[in-house]
Amino acid sequence: MMLAVSAHLINKGMIPYSMAEWRFALLLSLLILSILAFHLSNQYRDEAIIVALYSAVPWFIWCAGTLLYTYLQWDITAPPIDYFLYAAYVTYGISILAGGFYLAVNLSSYK
Repeated sequence: MMLAVSAHLINKGMIPYSMAEWRFALLLSLLILSILAFHLSNQYRDEAIIVALYSAVPWFIWCAGTLLYTYLQWDITAPPIDYFLYAAYVTYGISILAGGFYLAVNLSSYK
C-alpha cells in the first residue's frame, strides 16, 4: 500500500522522488519480504513475526498523528507529505536494523 501511494504521489509531483527511487524501494521491499518469508518457515518464526509487527507500528503512529494534526488545525486537511515519507523511512529502517542485529548475533555465534 505504501508503494502504491508513493507511486501516485510521484506521478502527481507531490514528493521529490522519481520512479527510479520508487523501483529501488520496490526491490528493497521484495528483498525484505523474501527474507521475512524465509524466516517464517523455519525456527526463527517468532522473531520474524515481531519484526513484521514492529514494521507496522510507524503507520499506526502516522494515523494517530494525522488525526491529531487535523484536530489541532481545526480543519480536515491532509498532513504534510513529509509525515508519510517519515513513516516509510522508519518502516524500512526497522526491517534493515532487525536484519543487521540478526546477522550480528548469528555471525558472532559461529566464532
